Amino acid sequence: MTDICNNVVIIIFLSIFDRILKLIYVIAPILAIIALMIIFYKLVLNPEDKKLIKKLKNTIKALVMVFLVSVIVNALMNIVSENTNFSMCIENGSVFDVFKQADYITIDNNRKRNPILPNREDYEAGEERPNNYNDESNRSISGNAIYFLNVGSADAILIQDGNHFGLIDTATSFKSSYVTKQLKILGVNSLDFLMITHAHGDHTGGVSKIFKNFKVGTLYIKVDGTKYPAHQGTYSSVISKASKYGTNVCDVKRTDCQHISLGNIQMQLYNTKFLSAKPISWIHKGRFENANSIAALTTINGKKILFAGDIGNYFGYNQESMMANQVGDIDIYKVAHHGYVTFQNSQSVLNTLKPEYSIISNYCSGAGTAIRRLKKTGASKHKVYCTGDGTLVLQIDENGNVKIDQ
Repeated sequence: MTDICNNVVIIIFLSIFDRILKLIYVIAPILAIIALMIIFYKLVLNPEDKKLIKKLKNTIKALVMVFLVSVIVNALMNIVSENTNFSMCIENGSVFDVFKQADYITIDNNRKRNPILPNREDYEAGEERPNNYNDESNRSISGNAIYFLNVGSADAILIQDGNHFGLIDTATSFKSSYVTKQLKILGVNSLDFLMITHAHGDHTGGVSKIFKNFKVGTLYIKVDGTKYPAHQGTYSSVISKASKYGTNVCDVKRTDCQHISLGNIQMQLYNTKFLSAKPISWIHKGRFENANSIAALTTINGKKILFAGDIGNYFGYNQESMMANQVGDIDIYKVAHHGYVTFQNSQSVLNTLKPEYSIISNYCSGAGTAIRRLKKTGASKHKVYCTGDGTLVLQIDENGNVKIDQ
């Protein structure tokens, strides 16, 4: 597949095209029906009006032209999606997401200096660094920890137990260098595992740099992915990279690939079956892939942490509800789909999980409804954190005490 993710101009151009095409599909039929109804109404009143008949013919010709152009453009966009990693760059081809991600290339104005996990580029040459500044030779954490990296509305979660490390998702391609740097700062030389929850660009964008910079023991993924060609291409690309670098590929549809041990940390995977129905329109494409998102229940010193990926209840496939019923009461929740609530994070699901701590991989301003729902779950001391306010570091000591630093 051709790599176009690092060319912001091409991505923005394609995204604008993609968005215009989607608007045409939605708006054009509505405008056409309205125009035809008006013309037909006038023709009923004046059946022999030649000007109206000419308008009707011209309107039909224009609609045919719009239809043909949209079909051609759609075919070209499908060719681009199937032969490049365009679908890995942004989740749904939204130009607004591209502009936000393009900002990350130069400077993230909302990033805060994090005393636990500072960014190297936050300090000028010669500037005094804090005593706990982490680098390869000086890590402040040697036990278990989970790092929810500040990568915007995306996921990149590092799990540590001593010298063992695992990574859930890789954020966007625009954040791949940042993710790689942070892992090296934390002393990561190799990863016991990499888990890709699903084939959207805000979860798979940094795959190439992860494989290039770190030895990865096992890749956990849904082999065969999806029926949608662009997402199928993403799955194939990730698996191909794993094979190239000698990484074992474990298909989570297999029972023996549904449990992960990382030192003393245990992880059980959910929503491991592949939904084979083919999306029937562009509306389904992004959302249906979220329905295939893998979830992971992690146990550390008696505490249950649930990583929900982008799982939700889509088009009659109630993965989020089934997962919640299987998992039950938890302690800490990585909130599904960055705190969005269109097809996920229903009140009934959150009431079933009833976490005491919730972590949203987004800015809190983008997850207001989810936060309000979380606070209604009846947990005795519910606290919500958002990675948009800075990277989060979660630790659980041997007595089960939870500590979250930001």
